[in-house]
Amino acid sequence: MVRHVVLPGVELRQARCCRRDTIARFVARERWPLTRLPTICVVNGRPLLRPLWRRRRIGSDDVVTFISRPYGPPGSNQGLAVAGLVGMIALAAFAPYLAGLALGAGTVGASLLASGAAMGGSLLIDASAAPGVRR
Repeated sequence: MVRHVVLPGVELRQARCCRRDTIARFVARERWPLTRLPTICVVNGRPLLRPLWRRRRIGSDDVVTFISRPYGPPGSNQGLAVAGLVGMIALAAFAPYLAGLALGAGTVGASLLASGAAMGGSLLIDASAAPGVRR
């Protein structure tokens, strides 16, 4: 059995290999998009370098797992991450003041409005700025 796992442990797919398959032949036949994410191959608990995938055959007792990082190569989506961080800081700084202007400073309604704006805004920023797994 061969598995593809994206950290922190989400299993994307699983497949059986054919007899005497090499790792490279298995990946090509199954069309797993392992080049989109930084991926390592672990065979029986030991990492296997990509140049060796063409020679290493998968035995019947082998445990093969492809482990990928979810956010792509270093430097990808950094602009979104920085924008999300700036948005969260601005939201935390200005939500109480804007709620105080709208409903009067020091009122219970202003506190509730500021809390709701901070929670809702953080959810929106997280949904728009957080990079995700692309399949």
